[in-house]
Amino acid sequence: MHDNEGLFADLKQLGINRRRALGLLAVGGATLAGCHRGPPGFGADANAAIAKSRGADGAQCVSYSQETNGPFPADGTNRSSGSISNALQAKDIVRRDIRPDLGSGGKQALGVPLTVDFSLVDVRKGCAPLAGHAIYIWHCDAGGNYSLYDKPERSYLRGLQVSDANGRLQFETIVPGCYDGRFPHFHIEIFPTQDAAKTGSDAILTSQIAIPADVCAAAYQANAAYTASVRNFSGNDILADDFIFSDGGKDQMAAMTLRCNGSAAAGYRGVTTVGI
Repeated sequence: MHDNEGLFADLKQLGINRRRALGLLAVGGATLAGCHRGPPGFGADANAAIAKSRGADGAQCVSYSQETNGPFPADGTNRSSGSISNALQAKDIVRRDIRPDLGSGGKQALGVPLTVDFSLVDVRKGCAPLAGHAIYIWHCDAGGNYSLYDKPERSYLRGLQVSDANGRLQFETIVPGCYDGRFPHFHIEIFPTQDAAKTGSDAILTSQIAIPADVCAAAYQANAAYTASVRNFSGNDILADDFIFSDGGKDQMAAMTLRCNGSAAAGYRGVTTVGI
C-alpha cells in the first residue's frame, strides 16, 4: 500500500525527487497544493491554453488539461519492479465493467458502485462529438491501491472502450479510494483509435478526473472496504488544494470533476464531457 508515498510517487513521475518536493512545499511558507506555478506537467504554465466552445444545444465544453499519468498507468510506458506492465495489450481490456480482474478466475474490486457516462468532444469544432476514439481509464481501489503495482496479483479497475457515433461510452466501476497526498480521482488517456492505444505512447490527451467530495465522503463512510480511505481523505478532501486540479482555473476544474447523482446505498451515476 502506498498511502505514505502517494504525493511523492506522482511527483517522481514528473521528475521531481523527494528532496526537491519537500523544498517546494517549504518555499515561501506555501504548500505545493496551493501554488499556481510549478514544474512542467502540472503547473498553470503547462495548462495555460484553456479552450472553450459551445455546441449546437448551447452547452459549453471546456478543454481538459494535460496531466501526468502518474506512476501506475500499466500502459507500457513505465517500469514496475524492473518489468514493464501493459494492460492495454490484454485480450479482454476492452470492456464496460472494469471491476473484475482481467481474464477469468480473478476477483472483483469491492466498493460503492459508480457508473460513468463519458462524452468526448472536439472543443475547437463547436463541441462536435469525437467518434471512434479510444479511452483508457484506471484508478485505485477502495483502499487506495493500484492493481498491477501495489497489488501486482490484481488487474481490476482498468479498461478501454471506443466512443460511438455520438462520442459517448460508459464504464461500470466503483467510487475510487483515497491515498495520502491526492484528492480522489480517475486517470484517463484518449487515443485516436483502439489500435493506437496498444503501446500507450500515442495518447492525444492524458488527464485526470476528480470525484466530488460529497460522493467520496458518503461512500467511504458507508462501505468497510474504504477504511484506509477514510483516514487519508480527512487530510485531502479539498479539491482546490490538489496540486493537479487547482492549476486550471474555476471552469476547467469544474469540467474535470465528475457530475454525480445517486447515493452510497444505491450506487452513483456520473457524467463528464471530455473536451479535447
